[in-house]
Amino acid sequence: MLRKAQLRLLEIMVEFDRICKEHNIPYFLSGGTCLGAIRHGGFIPWDDDVDIDVLNKDYKRLLDILKKELPAKYFLQNAETDKGFYQVFTRIVDKNSRVTFPNGDKIRKRMEYKGLFLDIFPIEKTLSYRLKKTIDYYYLYVFRAKRGIKGSFLTRVIAYMVWPFLQVVVAIAKSLSVFSSNEKLCHVYGTKITPKLRYSNIFPVKPMLFEGMYFSGPAKPHEYLTDLYGKYAAIPPADKRKVHTEKIEVYT
Repeated sequence: MLRKAQLRLLEIMVEFDRICKEHNIPYFLSGGTCLGAIRHGGFIPWDDDVDIDVLNKDYKRLLDILKKELPAKYFLQNAETDKGFYQVFTRIVDKNSRVTFPNGDKIRKRMEYKGLFLDIFPIEKTLSYRLKKTIDYYYLYVFRAKRGIKGSFLTRVIAYMVWPFLQVVVAIAKSLSVFSSNEKLCHVYGTKITPKLRYSNIFPVKPMLFEGMYFSGPAKPHEYLTDLYGKYAAIPPADKRKVHTEKIEVYT
């Protein structure tokens, strides 16, 4: 079933790649997907999702295009399209599948679609990784509380009061990033993921072989993966192989 899921994810990747190339939007296979491409020639054998990064300046245009051009079998899932979605980035979700996570899947219960997904992470310049990580800790919690995904009714009320303040903090932090090196990139605020990315390791993107097909990858995959994982080539022991989902269902 996991391999069926990976092949379904590959279909999403092919469609996403087609749209990006047609509209000249650079993207790259990131995180575990990039690691799988280099170390395994495709999916990490125990992986069950896809990670894609795109520059924040191209992100909104990409979403507008995806809304119009994605086939009906996929759902563009983000805070605008799904009130129960608990992340600040966007997913392309396969409607004809379902994944269940451990711990009862509580945080996902209000989501409209719960199928296999490709994550699209916007990245941008950052002033400080430490500052970004600190802001993210509060930002994501308040974001989820405000949407009623986490916490009590009182927590939600407080979150609505705190939210404008957090927006100002993020706006100031983004403004200060102009003083940062053009090399210093990270995921946008709220993802709660703080990879230390370097522009010259990523751009210009170049073709990367993945499951017998070519997609866009970072310019210097070795340097990129070393920054993320250190000695990435070593395959971890069985007890360290992280599987995200508890159960996968793939429908025809």
